[in-house]
Amino acid sequence: MQNKIIQVPGPLYSSYDIQTQPLAREVILLLHGYAESADYFYAKIKQTLPPAATVISANGPFFVPVKTEAGYRAGYSWYFYNGATDEYITGMSIAENYLSNILKAEKLENLPLTIIGYSQGGYLAPFAGLKLPQTKRVIGINCQFLDEEFPSLPKFELVAINGSNDDVVDYKNAHASVEKLKFQGVDVTEILVPGATHRVGTEILNQLEKVLKISHG
Repeated sequence: MQNKIIQVPGPLYSSYDIQTQPLAREVILLLHGYAESADYFYAKIKQTLPPAATVISANGPFFVPVKTEAGYRAGYSWYFYNGATDEYITGMSIAENYLSNILKAEKLENLPLTIIGYSQGGYLAPFAGLKLPQTKRVIGINCQFLDEEFPSLPKFELVAINGSNDDVVDYKNAHASVEKLKFQGVDVTEILVPGATHRVGTEILNQLEKVLKISHG
């Protein structure tokens, strides 16, 4: 059986939630984890967000049906990566362009941007930051900054928040990436949360809130 690839015709659509502040001086862009959604991630971390910022929480561009006891719910993905073969089935470029289109559609491409990504969204976050020239900071939660795949070194601030008991993302690998970025002169801060797992629990939220409060005085 021969496998072939052909482009699927027609446009690809996804959705996002936005909380606009008329006098906002910055934009915060939220990127959820794999098979999660914009509204779920926003509900998880909204208590940590500065009230004066315009907040966008986007669904990934790819729909992922998630089975539940009641049937199915809508989940989303930013890209598809096969860890067994170490290859991308669908890369990050579609998601990067999609996020750029959101900011352009909302006429927010000139405001300073903070990107907060969790898990798969955290892996994507620095790549989106490199695509969006307004980016001032990227905060990755329970992810690894894939420094060896960056097309260029980030000029923005990177903050890595990882749980010591994360059973999905290996903290040692995340730490090694941070050290390599530091060696190359990137402005990167590492926060290890003792006892925290892969989920966004109270300990992770407390650290995120501290990071955001420091930046807002």
